[in-house]
Amino acid sequence: TKHPTIILPITQTNIQSNMITKNDNNSNNMNSSILYQLPNEIHPQIVDYLDIADAIHYQNTCKHLKDAVHLDLLHHASPALDQKLQKFHAIGDYHTGDVIRRWIVIDSLLFSSQVHTVLFTCSYKDQGWGNRKGNVYITEISSSSSYNNNDDYTEDDDTFIGSKIIAQSDTAEHTISFLSLKFKPKPGFRYAICYKVGGGGGHELHIVDPKLKSFVSSQRSVKFANILYDYDSCQSSFVINLIRAVLDEAGETLDKNASSDYRVMSRRFSSLFQSIGLDLENRQHLEDARAVLEEYERFKKIN
Repeated sequence: TKHPTIILPITQTNIQSNMITKNDNNSNNMNSSILYQLPNEIHPQIVDYLDIADAIHYQNTCKHLKDAVHLDLLHHASPALDQKLQKFHAIGDYHTGDVIRRWIVIDSLLFSSQVHTVLFTCSYKDQGWGNRKGNVYITEISSSSSYNNNDDYTEDDDTFIGSKIIAQSDTAEHTISFLSLKFKPKPGFRYAICYKVGGGGGHELHIVDPKLKSFVSSQRSVKFANILYDYDSCQSSFVINLIRAVLDEAGETLDKNASSDYRVMSRRFSSLFQSIGLDLENRQHLEDARAVLEEYERFKKIN
């Protein structure tokens, strides 16, 4: 797990019995709630054990928990895969169509140490008639193992030895339908998106609009990262260096208690950064923005 284990006398019953209500008359009970008594660093540990839907409900209980957990949706879980996540069409071979085949290996994730859940979504369908056989899968394999050059998942092939299917779609319909598969990444493991078309002849699998997103625990970094990657700003070293220069200048302005002229120059950028939730006169905000740039550099090196 990402956090050291801390054992507390908490049960689902007493947590539920102390959940904060919207009744203004219960303000005293609200303040004495067991959730308020817990240190802030405990809440992310609790959320680690929850499914993402329950984790979102937990953090949305009140502002206190929202600030402590702050899960947010990162639009590009692995920007290096964006070029591979394109419309996909496969035709099943008569004899080998029932073999599960690997499509995309998920080698690295942005903010990997802060990811709660990875979400793969797409729309998919089969050939539109006859028997339905197509499926989409998420597989997990130890990082100490390696995928070989053979993309097939069969009992006679060592490609997926040590791996397992951790998420699976319903069988593809004749008409287009939405698919959402999720998994919680674990340290020391790698993941892949796989598929099966179907054997016997005439089977096809169509996948459109595939996306890989993630829920990340971060207050401001995710919004900033979404803007950078949504508009491909990270593809330009000029943009990255310009942002870094603005952040450095803002930091120097705070450190030096600079003159009014120097602050005026900094404020010219302030309104622009405030539009994405970053206050250049707030040290924590500057640190969060720098964390995004550092994560970008780390991700670029390993990809």
